[in-house]
Amino acid sequence: MMVYKCDSCKKIIKGKKVLAGYSEHSLGHNTFCENCGKPVVAFLKSAGFCKEDEKTSTLAKTKKK
Repeated sequence: MMVYKCDSCKKIIKGKKVLAGYSEHSLGHNTFCENCGKPVVAFLKSAGFCKEDEKTSTLAKTKKK
């Protein structure tokens, strides 16, 4: 069983988690709880780096033109 802790508030993540970084399988990412991850997601959306997929409620990378 994998137990994830928020890198910001250090609480155990029981619900959805927000991964910010290169890849979930590398050491180049941070794991946040939904509450601490809100500012990260908001910044990525406003900067045009990702958009939310309505069907799966996940973020997808967007291509810059």
